[in-house]
Amino acid sequence: MKTKTVPDALAGGVDQRVKASTQNASDIKNMRVEDQGLGWVNDRGWEPVVMASDAGTETLPNGFTLERAPCRFLDIYSRHNGAEVYYLNERQGELAYTFGNKGTGTTGRVILDSTRHLPKANDPGTQLVTHGRFALICNGYNRPFKFWGREHQTPFGWSQVPNAPNAHVPNPEYAVAPLNTDTGEIGLVIPKTERIYGQGLDADDSVNVYSYKVSFISDTGSESPLSEEVTVAWEIDAAAEEGYWSVMLSNIPLGPVGTKARKIYRTKNMGSTTSEKYYYIKQLSDNVVTDWVDVIKDSLLLVDAPSVNDSMVIPQSFKYGASWNGCMWLGGGDEFGTTIRYSNRYLPEQFNKFRFFEVGSRQGGAITALVPYYNTLIVFRENSIEAISAITDDEYTISTITDDIGTTATNSIVEVPSIGLFFLTQDGVYSLVAGQSGAGLVQLEATKVSAGLHKEWHRLSEGSMARASAAYSSKEKEYWVHYPVDGDTENSRGAVFHVQANGWSLRNLTDPKYIIGSKTRYGMYFTQLATNPEGWFVIGTYPNYPYTAVPDDEFTGFPGYGLQVWSGAKRLGEHLIWAAAGVGTNTFTVTPSTKRQEDCNYTSTFNDLGDDSIKKRVLSVEIEMVTQGYNDLNLSYVADYGFNEITAGVAAPMIVEQYKTVNAEPVWTTTTPNGAKNLAVWGENWSGSQVCRVRWDVHTGLVGAFKWKVSSQHKFHIISHQIEYMDSKQKVITHGGSNV
Repeated sequence: MKTKTVPDALAGGVDQRVKASTQNASDIKNMRVEDQGLGWVNDRGWEPVVMASDAGTETLPNGFTLERAPCRFLDIYSRHNGAEVYYLNERQGELAYTFGNKGTGTTGRVILDSTRHLPKANDPGTQLVTHGRFALICNGYNRPFKFWGREHQTPFGWSQVPNAPNAHVPNPEYAVAPLNTDTGEIGLVIPKTERIYGQGLDADDSVNVYSYKVSFISDTGSESPLSEEVTVAWEIDAAAEEGYWSVMLSNIPLGPVGTKARKIYRTKNMGSTTSEKYYYIKQLSDNVVTDWVDVIKDSLLLVDAPSVNDSMVIPQSFKYGASWNGCMWLGGGDEFGTTIRYSNRYLPEQFNKFRFFEVGSRQGGAITALVPYYNTLIVFRENSIEAISAITDDEYTISTITDDIGTTATNSIVEVPSIGLFFLTQDGVYSLVAGQSGAGLVQLEATKVSAGLHKEWHRLSEGSMARASAAYSSKEKEYWVHYPVDGDTENSRGAVFHVQANGWSLRNLTDPKYIIGSKTRYGMYFTQLATNPEGWFVIGTYPNYPYTAVPDDEFTGFPGYGLQVWSGAKRLGEHLIWAAAGVGTNTFTVTPSTKRQEDCNYTSTFNDLGDDSIKKRVLSVEIEMVTQGYNDLNLSYVADYGFNEITAGVAAPMIVEQYKTVNAEPVWTTTTPNGAKNLAVWGENWSGSQVCRVRWDVHTGLVGAFKWKVSSQHKFHIISHQIEYMDSKQKVITHGGSNV
């Protein structure tokens, strides 16, 4: 019987739907799209950002609870055009950073804050908002602060209004009273005609009343609310010395850390009026001086003081922030659940009482993120998405984008250039796409981009989605999102969108199949994701979860501890295996964790070979690949939507006619060549990879649908695939129902 061949199909991304395109895969595990966008390759792994010592051992304190704790926050903050790169991370309530570049003069972990709030599974945790020269760090519980790089940090905003200073009343009568009653001598009296500076009216029977207020100026130029007033009054009568007098202020309040100046405001003389209008009189450009003498005449007061509405003390419990259009925008949290406040323009800590939006009147739930995107500020809520737009330079309006899609996965919101703003919801990943309207305005629409992973999203632990984390790499052209599934509260699975292929793959290693000695260990849980300036993914983990509470001498950790980086390494992190006890410490042997066969695979969709009503015999699977030497690949298959895999043998990704001949592609090996007759010599005959066809003979019985899988711990690169089969012309057999 004449055989048939399915047309060659380029290997596509994952599609888990019942009737999926046969060029796609039902599963792609821990692979990436090749740099040119041609096929899938498994040449990546991960390793610690900070490697173990050359001796291959690590010495840790007894218990090493910090190292075992999950990473609950990770962000990479760059300053001075990349001259300073900070890997900010938080474990067990300790917020710290390590430098991500050399030559910064500091090594090790620098602690910024400790005993911080430990986020629960429904809390996205610490957030970082970049604004000009500083980054705002907040979590809704601890006091927010501004991070300026190195160990320099200052509080954000004002926790209370300044205290009023003390004001000392002048005493005109004292100047004419004798200072020495024995001699009758009087003190030095400046004649009235020479007293040209000072306050008040200088004539007999004049009444002089003044009030003062002060404010703080922060290191961002923002001004605090004004203090309560302090009032002084004096009267010039017949017994007093006529002229102008001065008021001394003492105990002028000192501002919090980060205060660069203090401003003093004063009324004009209120002795003959009830007006309490304040004017600026003096700036103390320090945070040290506490005494000052006011000799400024009323005629010199020209600049009005701020109103009571120009600055306010805002609650410190906001969870989310954004820097957009010159303002700092804050929202969410226990006291900000549906309220968004925004600062005065270019004054990120100064909030006018009337600059806010209240979205609680519309359904949508609490605010979960504020994200600048194009010329709008996107307001994510639990069940809706809204957008704030500028009417003028500093006037704003808010509108609804969608009232049936929202997210609680705050840390999954990441822009994928030229495609949209990606975010995880309860039914998959959506993209907020920007388009132009006829009037030239940006129109936003939420579109689902992960429909092919519908089986994956059915597993989501919806109550723990705040733990989800995502990042985009311009180097890899990938969007990663990791999330909890199956009731877990940690990010136990991950999905990757590949821009070049416009498709998805899965990336996870949480199956409990790591056996070390007699102990079973889980794979790595990616609790936090970020990318560094070079485009490499940086990963925060939960080492050895859920087996963390074990004695030191039983600890067999995977993947070690500390931040990891996605790299060209052929390892999957490191093992820490207890070696010896010391005084207050334990020593662990550090060994790379190599890939297993099941860690990387490409699995096709079920293919009915053109007609699901006719049985066929599948003869072979032929895959177009890139040569990788004598690294044998395993192929298995499943028939008729079953679950039991049948082994189809191994094959090497080589041009078959040249296999183990002198004409074969040069191979690099440091071990026994195993029959290789053309070994690579560095700098001489190292060649580029070649395209080859690899065939596995399967010879199934009569089947209606067929699915195959290639898996290996070795590197392999799949470009396209096809199936050879024979058509039996036999239709599907029918049988009576169970009640017949």
